[in-house]
Amino acid sequence: MSNWNKRYTDLIRTTRPSLWGNWSLDPAIRPGAVGIVDPQSGSFQSVGYLDALELKEDIKSSSWKMESVGVTREEASGKASVTAVDPNTGLQITPELEVKWTMDKENSMASEFNISQHLAIKDLTALKDHYDWLYEQAEKVGMAHDGRIAQGFGVITEVIYAKSGVNLAAREEKASYTVGGSVKGMHALLGKSGPSGSASASYQYAVSDKAIDKHVWPSEAGEEQEANLSVAYAFTSFEGTQLIPTWIGKVNALVINVDSKFTKGTTYTARAELAYDTAEGRHEESATIIGGSSKIFADIPLNATNLHLRIVFIGVFTNDNHDFKWAAPLSQWLTGVRNVDISGTWPGATTVEVLEEPTR
Repeated sequence: MSNWNKRYTDLIRTTRPSLWGNWSLDPAIRPGAVGIVDPQSGSFQSVGYLDALELKEDIKSSSWKMESVGVTREEASGKASVTAVDPNTGLQITPELEVKWTMDKENSMASEFNISQHLAIKDLTALKDHYDWLYEQAEKVGMAHDGRIAQGFGVITEVIYAKSGVNLAAREEKASYTVGGSVKGMHALLGKSGPSGSASASYQYAVSDKAIDKHVWPSEAGEEQEANLSVAYAFTSFEGTQLIPTWIGKVNALVINVDSKFTKGTTYTARAELAYDTAEGRHEESATIIGGSSKIFADIPLNATNLHLRIVFIGVFTNDNHDFKWAAPLSQWLTGVRNVDISGTWPGATTVEVLEEPTR
């Protein structure tokens, strides 16, 4: 069986790399929920709730729309293929708008929602004030030992809520799913009316062709729901007593990969100098990198702080230095890795780019 939540998370991370998906629209996903995230599936196991946290609210967008390769979306106005019974009057009507998703490939996915709210814990450092309680909860489920909380246990810190929409996935090739209804109801359902739209989200019928794994809200045709459900979330975890504000998977060590780009005709010889603090003291190391070669600084401890990377391009009379500093890499590096490209053709200008920080 396909792991839909893992596939959904992967789809979301193509544009929103810090989020986990909530494929099944599980109502347990909410800011302050405490528990375990399985990094292989993104599933969340709730063990408690922190309610003494201040939240902030933001509206990120009125719509949420993403599709995997092999999905075709068709929208037909005034050409609906069937008639439906109005649940309020019992009269047969022809829906005004029909939307159909066709998935050519097995495991193709589509997700489309009317986003209503983005809630987040206002100050993540407040979690440190609750460390003792969090440790007790983690210890009960085997996620803490000797005063240290393991990665994967933590708190849901951000949630994207939707008032309506659909999650669809094909269990076989050439599967399709169709919903139809009034223009206003359908636009509200899929976010075209905006979060403040006056129309209620609704649809008058839904039709599946072949096997579809689906999660639709409202769950039944003709229904109008006031409740909002979460479609995605961010999670804060721990490495011992150290907070990892945005945790998207297990980080075993910090790594810096310095690559002198052969494809850019790099001819300079450079020296990479690395220094950082740990509980044992200051650590320093360096490596010489000739044009077209690379150096990997692996196994940098997770508790490294005040990390300083200097790239020195060696010139005839003067050197060209490029400096990068991170106060708390484990908290700042989403995946625990930084890829650093260095380039330059002597005697021209030199360039250093941290690929994960393109706007720096």
